[in-house]
Amino acid sequence: VVMEYVSQRLLESLADEVAQNQYVLLQTYALLNAQAKDYIRAAQERFILAPLLEALRDIFDTPDGIYQHLVKLLGRLRTEIPRQPSYACGNLLNLFRHLNGHLNHLDCSQLSVWQAYLAGISLQDINFRQADLSRSVFSPVLSTTLSVTFSPDGHYIAMGNADNNVRVWTVKDYKEYKTLQEHSHWVSAVSFCPDGQFLISGSFDKTLKLWDLETGACIETLRGHQSWIWAVVCSPDAKLIASSGDDHTIRIWDRASGECLHILEGHHASVMTLAFSPDGKTLASATYNVKAPVKLWDLETLTSRDLIPANLERRIRTVAFSPDGQYLATGSLACMTEIWEVETGAPVRQLRGHAQPVTCVAFAPQYDEMSEVFPLLATGSQDCSIRLWNYKTGESVHTLKGHPNGIWSMAFHPSAPILVSGSNDSTVKLWNIRTGESVRTLQGYSTGIKSIAVHPHQPQVACAGDNTLIHFWDYQHQIKQHTLSGHSSWIWSLKYTHDGTSLISAGNDNVIKLWNLAKREAERRFVGHRSLIFSLDFNPDCSMIASGSDDHTARLWETITGHCLATLPHAGRVWAVAFSPDGKILACGNCETLLTLWDVETHQPIRQIEAHTSLVWAIAFHPEGHIIASGSDDKTVKLWNVSTGECLQTFTGHQGSIWGMAFSPNGKILATGSHDSSIHLWDMDTYELKGILYGHDSAIWDLVFHGNDQIMSASQDGTVKVWDVDA
Repeated sequence: VVMEYVSQRLLESLADEVAQNQYVLLQTYALLNAQAKDYIRAAQERFILAPLLEALRDIFDTPDGIYQHLVKLLGRLRTEIPRQPSYACGNLLNLFRHLNGHLNHLDCSQLSVWQAYLAGISLQDINFRQADLSRSVFSPVLSTTLSVTFSPDGHYIAMGNADNNVRVWTVKDYKEYKTLQEHSHWVSAVSFCPDGQFLISGSFDKTLKLWDLETGACIETLRGHQSWIWAVVCSPDAKLIASSGDDHTIRIWDRASGECLHILEGHHASVMTLAFSPDGKTLASATYNVKAPVKLWDLETLTSRDLIPANLERRIRTVAFSPDGQYLATGSLACMTEIWEVETGAPVRQLRGHAQPVTCVAFAPQYDEMSEVFPLLATGSQDCSIRLWNYKTGESVHTLKGHPNGIWSMAFHPSAPILVSGSNDSTVKLWNIRTGESVRTLQGYSTGIKSIAVHPHQPQVACAGDNTLIHFWDYQHQIKQHTLSGHSSWIWSLKYTHDGTSLISAGNDNVIKLWNLAKREAERRFVGHRSLIFSLDFNPDCSMIASGSDDHTARLWETITGHCLATLPHAGRVWAVAFSPDGKILACGNCETLLTLWDVETHQPIRQIEAHTSLVWAIAFHPEGHIIASGSDDKTVKLWNVSTGECLQTFTGHQGSIWGMAFSPNGKILATGSHDSSIHLWDMDTYELKGILYGHDSAIWDLVFHGNDQIMSASQDGTVKVWDVDA
């Protein structure tokens, strides 16, 4: 009661002081400890910042009224106490953050910015000139974390990131120890050798790299995979490395020499996950292929057996062995985790509770400190949660919530009750598994733009990507107009309706949204995909939407009702979809190197083209509909006769994957954008290279023509560029 009384009096005094444009208490006391553990800082926000803002709302009526008053108070601080020790500016920034979620355009020059928690928030055009930032917390340089693991001694965390880097952080003080920069594409897998001296990384650049942890030097690059690598593990005796990926193979490498000892074949889809048994004699592998989703490989005889019967039709994303090697856990697109006896293949238990596919599973080590909760299994999902289970009883122990986006990877500390998780949201979190509380968040910030769409009748461009927002710009005057929020993760694709009144968007949260642009709200959701959605397209009259997904399907939707008209199965994830100009054909490009043409009316495949030697990232129909272009991870662009499937031309010259392409409206130019940061312009009359556009600092994700004489490009460097061309 006494604490409640004191807290209430403090809040009343703070509100009165702020209302009177004073700052004695704000200057003297930090309302929030920026360095505190996550759950402590969250409590301070809940019990101090939120009630204070409520009190200010009673005085200033609206959030905008509060904002304008706090801006004036910030200006008074700059005038009256520049360079003086003070918590006032940090307190105001924490209030701004809690009030509207960004600190854009604020002027904090020459002020002491103490105890401001600035991680994971937009700081566009904020002025920190000559400010003292020594006691505040900012976002580290951290992109989406595809893989995360602890070192064997528990002193380090290694992360594989979507910015092509491997980052190693110290657990003791959460500081970046090393940044390993040799990969040229996303780092999808990291694994420490059991001796802790070396780290192995696998990448979408098709290579494995072996790193010396002490020096940060790349000791060896292992080549052989023909497509993206998804999984890398080191054997318990540190002698072998196993890797797998989109080329359907598993490769076994000698760690000491770097020699590829064996190539294990038998899967008929991307091999997404691997796990060595504790004794190192067995390797488990899994795919989305329902006929043989999990194989157990005897590493002495190099033979395999299927663990799960084909009639169960499981699409498996992740596997893990129990510490004693008796059980294998599998996580699937069916949103459940299953426990299997390794020796017999008998199903032991199903663990249900996730609302989205299970993307990662991990067993807790058998260490004494965890005896009270062991046996423990953690499961991570695209539903943004992690669940802790007693896997022998099936009891749910804790549900860990705090990631706003899906979970990619997680790992247990080898000797302490800590779990680390990595997510689409550019955060890495550490959790106390006894209490279920988040104890630390490493919050990055990414501004890459994945998709753009040009309004058909106005000088407006919509763009979206890594930060969950859709931004609208007046491109003639280079003025930002407004933003739409509603997605919880990356946005991969945008398309305007032909009249410009609506926009569709989709991405990593598995949902398509149809936005009413006049009301600036989502008026319809299209739900059905079980994993990430990469690509969208409208048919010519916008009555139908096509979508391509990581769940190995393309779908056709009725725009006006949101009803799913058809589900078109594929052998791999569908990266690109495009309607023909007459709307009768849907083209799909996938990770199995195929270009598939579907009859939109019958929902049957018309033709399947072995288009490339690696996955098909981008496709576009010529405006006349007789030619379709495809761009691939194999760095080539190909032109195909739609009627016959004949390859008409192969364009070479890009030094990276082809991620974006577009024909000019008159069909005279094909523009292609690449991971190599360049745009190539191809003359469709002569099939010659017409020109190359340089200017982006990172990969180009999307291209759109505006008329015949302008191209707009979206890049991972966070910019949209407008180019003049002669079409």
